[in-house]
Formats: sequence, structure tokens, C-alpha cells
Amino acid sequence: MTTPNLTAEQAKALFDYDPKTGELRNRISRHRRAKAGELAGSRKRDGYLRVKVEYRDYLVHRIAWLLTYGVWPTLEIDHINCVRDDNRIANLREATCSENRCNRGAQADNTTGFKGVTWDKARGKFKAHIKIHGAITNLGRFSTAEAAAEAYNRAATATHGPFANLGTAA
Repeated sequence: MTTPNLTAEQAKALFDYDPKTGELRNRISRHRRAKAGELAGSRKRDGYLRVKVEYRDYLVHRIAWLLTYGVWPTLEIDHINCVRDDNRIANLREATCSENRCNRGAQADNTTGFKGVTWDKARGKFKAHIKIHGAITNLGRFSTAEAAAEAYNRAATATHGPFANLGTAA
């Protein structure tokens, strides 16, 4: 990751951050669209909130981390509840890229309703699988999607620990 130009002191002079609500507000008027007291930043297509400081984009959750701890995060920031604009400090944690990926929900095109569960048409059963260190591990085939989901949830909890996301399909 590149080293950001914005220092904690500069961020404190520009923004007020409420760790309970996750709101970042402009402390001063920086230009005509960033007035003092207003919420800082805007939501981008990917769902994250960004703010521009001196022609450079910063993610609001990373600024929240900087304002809370006084240093930039050294790793990625994971939104524990997977809501990209929920920047309460209790919802943010540092994570490796791999840990952050483990906390993703089921893919949008998932038809079973459960993460890590697919329908095996050839065998007429639900298949549970999990990705561990880049390799897909088959967890077995089951008569019901719920049974396959239980197998996935046990494996995810054992391998991914606190980063295991046991969510259902979006």
C-alpha cells in the first residue's frame, strides 16, 4: 500500500469523527461542496465512502482509523458486518487481504441461499466447499442445502476464525 500524504494532525484539523455513528464531518469549509459541519465524502459505485483532500481520494474508513488511533492502518480495513459505509470504529478491524476475503458474504448469483453451497446436478445433491489458502476443499455432498451449509459453517469457523462469514446469499 502506498503511504498516504495526509497526517493525523492534518486530518484532525479538517474533520470531526464520531466513533459511535461512524460519521465523518467537515470541521472547516474546504470548498463550495465541503462546508463546515456537513458530512464529508461521497458514496462511490463500490459502496465505500471517499473524501478528497488536496486532489487526492481517501477512503473514509481509513481516515476514521487514522483519527481514532493516530496512525494509518498497515493492513486492509475490514468492515465486520460487511456494510461498506458503516464506519463505526467498533465495526472496523485491520485484516490481511486473505482475512478480508473470508469475511465476504455469499455471491450474488448463489441459488442455494447459503455461502459455500452449490447444487451438484449430476449427483442430485448439495455440495459444500470452502477455499483455504487459495485451494478449494470439498466438504461433501448432502441431501439438503441446510446440511451442506452446516458443514460449510463448521469448516469456516475452524479455518477462518473471527473472519468467518456464515451469511446467506444476498
